[in-house]
Amino acid sequence: MSAQEEAQPQQRRKLRPAQIVHDSLAIYRVHWWRLIGSAIIVFLPLAVGDALLEEIDSEEAVAKVALQLASGLLDLLGAVFYAGLVTAAVVAWREGREHEGPLRVARHLPWRTMTVLDLLLPLIIVVGLILLVVPGILAAVYLALAPAFAEIDHTGVRESMRRSIRAVRGSFWRVLLVFVVLVVASSVVQQILQDVVDHLVGNVLVAVLIQAIFAPFYGLAIATITLDRRDADPSLAAG
Repeated sequence: MSAQEEAQPQQRRKLRPAQIVHDSLAIYRVHWWRLIGSAIIVFLPLAVGDALLEEIDSEEAVAKVALQLASGLLDLLGAVFYAGLVTAAVVAWREGREHEGPLRVARHLPWRTMTVLDLLLPLIIVVGLILLVVPGILAAVYLALAPAFAEIDHTGVRESMRRSIRAVRGSFWRVLLVFVVLVVASSVVQQILQDVVDHLVGNVLVAVLIQAIFAPFYGLAIATITLDRRDADPSLAAG
């Protein structure tokens, strides 16, 4: 290899959407019972709590707001916890080791960073959607990997967002394609099934089961893409 070739930066391997989808589905097949079971454990109490909250007829505006805030906080923490469980499953599958238990995952989660990201990213996306839609779509894709970087590398909010943008750069359409295949498609099927259940059964338990079956796909896509980009560009995994 010539000195000129050595001086040139190594081109980062392109994201392969078909491989990401394949790996995500493979992880789902291996860990389906754990992913679905964890989703039920996390989301069933939240669904029951939301249902009970709707039944509470409080005439005090302050009490209503307090209950809604408490419900929203629990939903947020539940989403953070479940995202952590899914990412842990992906890491374990890629490293060929046993999946960590929920308590161990919970102890090692960067709760504050991931909670801030879960609050901040939707706000950024909504503002972007208001500004001619396109900026919101760009933000949704470029910043999607930030929570996974925060969990895997324990980076702060700004660094997690920076790494997410760097990871997606040059692969925007490929990342978007993965989201369409894994996330949008599964969400459409989930919504159809939930509409049917609400119309025919109206059972909270069945609705949560349907949610649990499809809930892993978003987290699987995010974590699998993140780890793939870290492998392709070691600087993204630098401390």
